[in-house]
Amino acid sequence: MGIGIDSVLGYLFKEIGCGKIRLTDILLSFSKSQRDSIDAIVVKNDISTDILATATVDRIMRLSDGSLTSRDVALYLQLRRPEEFLGDLYEFLRATEITLHSKIRAVLTTDFGVEESGWWRKGVPDEGRGDSHLISVLRGRPAGRYASGRPSLVSA
Repeated sequence: MGIGIDSVLGYLFKEIGCGKIRLTDILLSFSKSQRDSIDAIVVKNDISTDILATATVDRIMRLSDGSLTSRDVALYLQLRRPEEFLGDLYEFLRATEITLHSKIRAVLTTDFGVEESGWWRKGVPDEGRGDSHLISVLRGRPAGRYASGRPSLVSA
């Protein structure tokens, strides 16, 4: 097709910037055996990946089975750094929490009715009703700086 790896990576990183895919989508496109192989080499040989240098990639390539290119190794090492993928982890957890809250409220409103005197008073134990964050989330009114789903620079 004549499309180089730089073009593909440029497109993928553009899609990340647009929020259409995440860094972890690229990271997890490496098979588990590929990830495990690189990680095992790094750990077994006490290779520092704090600074991604050509010498680091070359050393891993010399110790590997040759199934990956140096470009693959460099990309994997870049993407596996905590500062690269922890933001995605936070988003996964946030999305899971929002989904759970929605599903819990749907069950409560189905079982006890949509009025607060039903689902809220009958479905949520007294101990839970005292938690102001829980109150705001279950009632559909996220509280504080994170109400929009993104941290705000100014407090609410």
